[in-house]
Amino acid sequence: MNGNLWIILGIICGAISLFAIPYGFHLNAKPEPNKYKKTDEINIFNGDYVAGNKITNEDSVIRSLELKIHLDYVPLDGVEGKVKNNDTSFGLANVLALFSKEKVRYRFITDYKYSESTLESGKNRISFHYKPEDSDQILGKPIKFLKDMQVLGLNYSEFIKEAQLKIDKSKPIVLQWNVYLNSVKVFTVSSEVIADTICNGQAQMGIGSYFRDIDNVYQKAVR
Repeated sequence: MNGNLWIILGIICGAISLFAIPYGFHLNAKPEPNKYKKTDEINIFNGDYVAGNKITNEDSVIRSLELKIHLDYVPLDGVEGKVKNNDTSFGLANVLALFSKEKVRYRFITDYKYSESTLESGKNRISFHYKPEDSDQILGKPIKFLKDMQVLGLNYSEFIKEAQLKIDKSKPIVLQWNVYLNSVKVFTVSSEVIADTICNGQAQMGIGSYFRDIDNVYQKAVR
């Protein structure tokens, strides 16, 4: 076979390749009949393959825990009527703590503000809103975890000095504290306390009887 024949054969093969290669890609791009079938059917299998149908019962978990405390005191003579209702002040924080049976301390802190108001009785009220200082200590734990709380520790002496409260220490102070669990008020406790106990240093209150049955109290509150 001479050189001319090889040249002719090469031209023929080249022409075939120019057609065959694009046509082959075209055929591959077309779906085969019935290869893809549109369907609305979903098959249900027994068992939990993706573990996606298990949700924790949020009613048994602490998502939030807040304490709202009011101090109702008798102002010194000449101070009455100078406090506006729900007058909010900023810049001063206060810390309290809950202590468990094992004497573990759980600190709660305000957000650097407090409110003042005058009650119909003529007393002045200071109100505080506390949240956990370290949320990892409490949030996410089962509610029954709170059953171990035994003592509430308070110290308002420095706050009273800084806020320049004019308190008649010859009259008792009413301490009211409210506990909100998952945004639900679970109980309110009011106690008359000797003013010097609040004004002059740290005070402690036994709270075990209030928290002992808190899981059941909470369940009743949310029903």
